[in-house]
Amino acid sequence: MTKATCIRQRASQLFHHQRDRIQVRTDGLFAKLFVLQYFAAIYAALAISPKTWMGSESSVHVHVYAAVILGALIFSFPLYLIKKMPGAVLTRHTVAIAQMLFSGLLIHLTGGRIETHFHIFGSLAFLSFYRDWRVLASASAIVAADHFLRGVFWPQSVFGVLTADGWRWLEHAGWVLFEDIFLYFAISQSLQEMQGIAEHQAKTEFKEASLRKSEADFRAIFQLAGSGKLEADPVSARITKVNKKYCEITGYSEDELLGMRIFDLTWPEDLAQDRARYANLHVGAAPDFHYEKRYRRKDGSCMWVSVTGAVIKDENGIPIRTIATIHDITEKRRIEEELAVSRIKAEEASHAKSAFIANMSHEIRTPLGAMLGFAQLMLDDQNTTVDQQNNLKTILRNGDQLYRIINEVLDISKIEANKMDIEKARFSLDEVIYDVTSLLSVKAQQKGLALEVHSAGPLPDTIVTDQTKFRQILVNVIGNAIKFTDQGKVEVTFRLKESEADSSCLEIRVEDTGTGIPEEKRDRLFKPFSQADATTSRKFGGTGLGLYLSRTFAQALGGDLRLEPASEAAGTTFLITIDAGPLERKPFKHLHAGMGEHVVKGDFTQAKLERLDGVRVLVVDDSPDNLRLTTRMLTASGADVECAADGESAIKVLASLSFDVVLMDIQMPGLDGYETIRRLRAMGYRKPVLALTAHAMKGERERCLEAGFDGHLVKPIDRPAMLKAVRERAKPVFEPVREQATV
Repeated sequence: MTKATCIRQRASQLFHHQRDRIQVRTDGLFAKLFVLQYFAAIYAALAISPKTWMGSESSVHVHVYAAVILGALIFSFPLYLIKKMPGAVLTRHTVAIAQMLFSGLLIHLTGGRIETHFHIFGSLAFLSFYRDWRVLASASAIVAADHFLRGVFWPQSVFGVLTADGWRWLEHAGWVLFEDIFLYFAISQSLQEMQGIAEHQAKTEFKEASLRKSEADFRAIFQLAGSGKLEADPVSARITKVNKKYCEITGYSEDELLGMRIFDLTWPEDLAQDRARYANLHVGAAPDFHYEKRYRRKDGSCMWVSVTGAVIKDENGIPIRTIATIHDITEKRRIEEELAVSRIKAEEASHAKSAFIANMSHEIRTPLGAMLGFAQLMLDDQNTTVDQQNNLKTILRNGDQLYRIINEVLDISKIEANKMDIEKARFSLDEVIYDVTSLLSVKAQQKGLALEVHSAGPLPDTIVTDQTKFRQILVNVIGNAIKFTDQGKVEVTFRLKESEADSSCLEIRVEDTGTGIPEEKRDRLFKPFSQADATTSRKFGGTGLGLYLSRTFAQALGGDLRLEPASEAAGTTFLITIDAGPLERKPFKHLHAGMGEHVVKGDFTQAKLERLDGVRVLVVDDSPDNLRLTTRMLTASGADVECAADGESAIKVLASLSFDVVLMDIQMPGLDGYETIRRLRAMGYRKPVLALTAHAMKGERERCLEAGFDGHLVKPIDRPAMLKAVRERAKPVFEPVREQATV
């Protein structure tokens, strides 16, 4: 929305708001006027009407009753609308009609005296307070109709004579119209002035809001900037403002820095040069500056900083303040000085790393293979119990994953050392596809997925390429599709695309029905040790090497691996291409992997742990996995557990329910653990609260205790230690109730 549109809309709101207020206020004025006029009409009926209509005799005439009854009838409905619908269009027009009817009643009570007719003109002036010319039109129409009808049937009640000319009502209507014209222009001018005031106020509000936003943005940028910022007086060089980063760089607090001179931070050996530079800045023509200098931190250490700033001057060219941005470049200068040596060391370290990984991978694979082999033998033994089988399956599953990781690390070390060999030979494509799909179909069945493998057109019986790397590409890409798909299917389509007479391209399309990969995260997929989402490694495991290695292998085999553009449907599609070499064509039937639900589950036996029967515990943690883990540990020991996902929820729960102990995570969004415990203690909460934190650095425990926590537990959670700490804090639950002795 543009600035002009915002101002226009706000001006319209202000204008209508002010007009509504005026109309409501005018309704209130007329309500008081109606009451005053009502009693005035009764007085006129008593004091004036008898003499007007009956000569010298004065008595209670029918006009008195007319004033009382008709006046009440005329004003009752407008007063009701003023109370129930103030400011409404119906209320305004009803008030206008009632006011004109009362003018007619007053003229009648005075016997048509000409002075009373001025009440009509005064009423029209009052009605113009509404700032609505349509109200005048309604009132004028009532006046004209009243004069016309009474001029025909009862002229004495309106004109004061027994007979009147038929055009006389037009004369009165003309005077009313004459006043209406002037009032119309007055109302139009008033509305224009109101509109102008509203536009001026809207512009003023917009400017003030822009200024407030600019000031708030400047303060936020100044305080939260990733570089140190300061302002100083140009004459005395005293610091007048600093941000948090500047305090971190120098080691001083904000209170200590305010009032210090810039030279107080200069390294003593550079003081003369710094004074001369500062003096030249404020007399020179250059509006900004940049240089590097040495700082002396509060602890006395020396550091290098890069200073970029400007001298702000007034319209007369007199400096009014100096602003500067400070960057700590100590490490940068050190690196520059040692760049040549570091480069050599880095190259040597890279070669040493590759050699180390290669040697260690080999040494680890040997015992790991024996471990997995014996575990498999034990699993095949019929004498093992169900629990033992589940435990062994867990060992095998994790051992296989470790084995794959070791292989991937070894492969990448070979790539980095340029030692990757490609051994091309002819082999059966049918057999490789069958082996891979047989291996991966088990994983698909465990997740209840369909693994569909088929060809689009005839495929050769054999191809020429590196069988090991081709197989690894298929296992990595199809395995990834199964791993990241929770329901539906994984479809693998093989297609042969002939490119030359003695060579062809084998294309493999792997499609899944998973959640897909966001566009902004696709660039990370083929980078080593990287995954699309940082949480992926925690949820699914893996090193992030699979796709990187698969693409490297595919390119080494004369093809490529790429991610197809995302479609509207959920899921991900990878396209693998390799050079299949000279062909010997022979079609083969399609392979399919069916559905299955053979999910391996493992159990473990509990060690003897503390019992927490009867203890009520509140667990506060924003991580669902940690929350579930802590809850299961506690409930398995007999505790009654409630959960809260953040500090706000914890405060609400503790305000309504009673717990013996609270376990609270420190790092949470919104209210973190420190702020939550501060609020709880301020509210008077005195029950034990234990901190759960992944920070195990020195001083973290003391910080938690100072903040108000009663204890400190480190993640990963040591279950026995946690249960022991909870039991110690919940001692009153386990203490027996002492019976009082009776005399």
